[in-house]
Amino acid sequence: MKGDELKENESKSEKGEDTLKEGKGKPKDKDKDDPKEKDDPKEKDDPKEKDEPEKDKLKENNEPKQKDDPKEKENKSEVKETKKEDEPEPNKTGEDGEKSTVSPPTKESSSSDSGPEITSNEATPSDPPKLDPPDAPKFLDEPSDSRSQREWKRQKRDGARNEAIDKIMDLVGQENVKSHVLKVKGMVDTARRQRVDLSKDRFSVAFVGNSGKVNTTVSGLYAQFLLSMESVLGKEVLETKAKKVPASDDIASTTKLLKELGEGKGGIYVVDETHHLVSNKANFDHIVGEIDTHQGRIIFIFAGYVEGMGPFLKHTPNGRSRVPHTIRLDDNLEKELLHYLAQLIETRFHKKMEVEGGIYGQYSQILVRRLISGKKADEAAAIQAVEGTFRLVCERQAERLRLERIEGKVPEDFFLEKEDMIGPEPSDALERSAAWKELQTLIGLEEAKAAIKSLSNRTQDNHNRVLQGKEPLSLGLNRVFHGNPGTGKTTVAKLYGQVLVDLGLLSSGEVMIKTPADLIARYLGQTESNTTSILAAAMGKALIIDEFHMLYQGKKSGSSGIASSYQIAAIDTIVSQTQNREDRCIILAGYTEPILEIFQNLNPGLARRFPLEDAINFADFTIGQLTQILDKMVRDQGLEMTEMARKVAIQMLRLAQDRPNFGNGGEVANMIDRAKASRWKRLLLTPPINLSDSGTLRPEDFDANFERVLSKGNSCRELFRDVIGCENIISQFENYQLIAKGMRKHGVDPRPHIPFTFIFKGPPGTGKTTTARKVGQIFYDMGFLSTPSVIECSVTDMIGEYWGQTGPKIINLFERALGKVLFIDEAYRLGKGGYSEDAAAELVDCITKKRYANKLIIILAGYEVDMNNLLQANRGLASRFPTELIFRHMPPEDCLELLKKRVGELGIRVHGLDNKIPSERARWMTIIQLFVKLAATTGWGNGRDVETLAKSVIGHVFKASALRKDSKVGGLSASFDDIHSFMEKTLEEKKKRIAVRPRWGRSTGSPLSLTSQRIGETPPPNEPQAPETETMRAIRKLSYGHHEI
Repeated sequence: MKGDELKENESKSEKGEDTLKEGKGKPKDKDKDDPKEKDDPKEKDDPKEKDEPEKDKLKENNEPKQKDDPKEKENKSEVKETKKEDEPEPNKTGEDGEKSTVSPPTKESSSSDSGPEITSNEATPSDPPKLDPPDAPKFLDEPSDSRSQREWKRQKRDGARNEAIDKIMDLVGQENVKSHVLKVKGMVDTARRQRVDLSKDRFSVAFVGNSGKVNTTVSGLYAQFLLSMESVLGKEVLETKAKKVPASDDIASTTKLLKELGEGKGGIYVVDETHHLVSNKANFDHIVGEIDTHQGRIIFIFAGYVEGMGPFLKHTPNGRSRVPHTIRLDDNLEKELLHYLAQLIETRFHKKMEVEGGIYGQYSQILVRRLISGKKADEAAAIQAVEGTFRLVCERQAERLRLERIEGKVPEDFFLEKEDMIGPEPSDALERSAAWKELQTLIGLEEAKAAIKSLSNRTQDNHNRVLQGKEPLSLGLNRVFHGNPGTGKTTVAKLYGQVLVDLGLLSSGEVMIKTPADLIARYLGQTESNTTSILAAAMGKALIIDEFHMLYQGKKSGSSGIASSYQIAAIDTIVSQTQNREDRCIILAGYTEPILEIFQNLNPGLARRFPLEDAINFADFTIGQLTQILDKMVRDQGLEMTEMARKVAIQMLRLAQDRPNFGNGGEVANMIDRAKASRWKRLLLTPPINLSDSGTLRPEDFDANFERVLSKGNSCRELFRDVIGCENIISQFENYQLIAKGMRKHGVDPRPHIPFTFIFKGPPGTGKTTTARKVGQIFYDMGFLSTPSVIECSVTDMIGEYWGQTGPKIINLFERALGKVLFIDEAYRLGKGGYSEDAAAELVDCITKKRYANKLIIILAGYEVDMNNLLQANRGLASRFPTELIFRHMPPEDCLELLKKRVGELGIRVHGLDNKIPSERARWMTIIQLFVKLAATTGWGNGRDVETLAKSVIGHVFKASALRKDSKVGGLSASFDDIHSFMEKTLEEKKKRIAVRPRWGRSTGSPLSLTSQRIGETPPPNEPQAPETETMRAIRKLSYGHHEI
């Protein structure tokens, strides 16, 4: 055949008459006892067929052999016979694992060499015929004959007989093949009549198609046909896969194999999957060259996919002359599945079942088209889909019959209605769906419910289009479910899969749940295998890959953002083996931000298979929805709550919402479990146990310290009782407590009206960190934080070593601090340039995010002037930290009081330093003067240095006690001389580091409110110099701003 033969054959195929007529059903086979059968002209014997000889043998179905009946030989319309005994053994599944779309009998399927026969009369309910296994080629009659089939029947009436041609004519479609076979037969017959030597003719052919099993089947039958025509002397057919053809370095083995074919007489060499062979030019050229070598002895048959056979079709002119015929095979998957569906119906119901519109009619065709519409041909998967859908058809019919009998009707058991075949109208199916009804009872999940309702509407529209004979619109089932934990992703995914089944979009109601751990293997190459197996097992089902975000850690987690080769392999396999229009629904479920990172940074094909515009976002439950979930769970468990317990539980949920990885519905369940455990402990501690109270939850069961949440909490003064000189701070936070209590009293949420960001300015040792810890307890008591914990860090902890690492570190820091206090010391370093400015920008961004806003306390601490410079340089930072607390140097009097307090905590009494006793006033004044001098030194640490001084005094006192000879334990005391001595030593040590001359003034940015000046320097103008003598009068005239807000 010439180069344009492919186009010629395709044109002939289009003109063929073997297409199904829409809406026409195949005539139903009647039982022989049916009186209507005699009058049906369609069932009468075809006079043209009477001359045909009897088939070689009747098929056996575990029944005794029947004697030949002359009448039976002629009646071919009543009893369908499929010749099996002389039929070549069906092609076995190849290495590629492809399965046939049909099910011819095998030797194992019958007790004899013949396969089971399906007839209209001999099948009985007690001994039903078996279905042919769906893993080998099928040969089914078509509803109408093609041109080639009619021509072959004519030849048979003229006496032609060829079993191989019979089988080829029984193929569904494939008019190109049938036409070519008759042409070859005609050429051979003519040559024999002319006594022409056929050894010079070339019969080699290439079959090109998109179905591997059809390619294999056709090439095998064509080989049997050539043998039957005695085109070559040898009678052996050698079938091989292209992958098994010896490599170019072992060409001699191929030459030897071909030379010995047919015991040296030759035969037919079939090379299946030729598309693998053409990838190696040396091998391919060698095989093509062997065609000339064995001309007249061996006929070569090649078969492969259209896409992969391109190099073969475009080979050198010499190659085209050696293989002159290229035949394009039809893609008849729809027709094949339609015949297979008819076979299932006829076999199960012994050809008694009638189908509305006919067994090959409109509704059967709609059912099949649903399974393959827009999908890549895959016979094995399609067979499974048809079988699964047929089971649903039977289930729907059985349920309909059951309901009709309940209503008193007498339904017809052997009739499949439209609803049985294609299901109810999608809108009706959704309303009847138990999964949809269950979804409606779930609290929240409005977006998921709306998405499923929209899918139902689109399915209804497609249903109408199909009934009108139009093509349905594309409808992808794969989805991405993203949201925080406990938002119902897995629960909804299961219901979503069942709704798809109820709508007729999936052939199985099963839902598979897998995690990345099921996909990823320990060794290279196994991940692809695991993933492929799971995807294959999910055909017809809903596959949920939960925690999909675990396949990629992401850059925001602080890692390098590079997935492992195993993780990439799993994702790539999912992309390569997933289509958006197939009998399978894949749901990727996981946390929102990591999943978005996967789509942005890994395989771009994910976005095509799983469109993010169709993704369903599972938002966190509101406090109102959490309350409903709480009430429902308590009620479902047979428990009760007091009204106060309910209020405490709701407040506990408010606090839990601010924690990282808040569990939403799971958090409610955990809280109830903890409350039940606390209740039993409470009952056991208060015997006798009151059984009538065993099911009632009280406030203390949810929170042992619940009163702090519903009141203003602990007293600020009580919290600051160990802090000296903080009256203004106490007053300020007491105001916050009263504001929160008043707003809650009137049903107003106080969060937006209470500051959550603070700036603490002041030198070291003035109580900034201590105050931050108190703030954590205050806001925890007010019900704004889930824990009073404080996370302390410096700017260094926020800055990454390399570009791009700062952002993730700050995000991790905020995640850790959710529901707590984040205290950033030396925050003025955020304005030092470089990565620190990136940190400041990321800090500002995080504060405004919904996830963090008003969910943690943020405190920036540092020296006053430096902090002022930072806020002036970064206006965004200044606007987000409007509340400032300024910490001044501790006055000398407060330093002495703190010293007495710290040594007194260990039972040490200080003598001779009471300002109220005249005799001790002078010594008191001396200590005060020493504190003034210490405060004037560089690096004075205020309370921190006082703590250090106290430790020295304490150590001295206990050492002196140990050295005393008496064994009596008396009172511990520290004298004026002890304290004076240690202070003098401390002052001398500081003077050695740097000599200073004090001058008084308000803090202007130095770490000291008593600012320092080196000896010999002239004080700046307009600033008063410190008096030459440090007297009590001068000290008392100093104006100290203790804590200004």
